[in-house]
Amino acid sequence: NSVVVRHTGLCLFDYGMQYCMDYARQLLTTTDLTVQQIAAELNFTNRTHFYKLFAEHTGMTPRQYRLKNRPEQP
Repeated sequence: NSVVVRHTGLCLFDYGMQYCMDYARQLLTTTDLTVQQIAAELNFTNRTHFYKLFAEHTGMTPRQYRLKNRPEQP
C-alpha cells in the first residue's frame, strides 16, 4: 500500500477502483456489452452498487457516459 501511495497518491483500494472505473469507461465506449455485462465483467454482483460507484467517479450514469462519449457509428 505504501508503494502505491508514494507513486500515485492513492491508497491501494482507491487505485484499484480507479483502474476498474477506467476499464468500465473503456468498455462502455468501445463495445456493445450491456451495462449489466460490464458490471459482471468487473465482478460486481450488485448492479446498483456498480451504478452508484460509476456515477461517483464520472458524475453520470453508465448509460449517460456511453451516449456522451461513444464515437459516431458510420
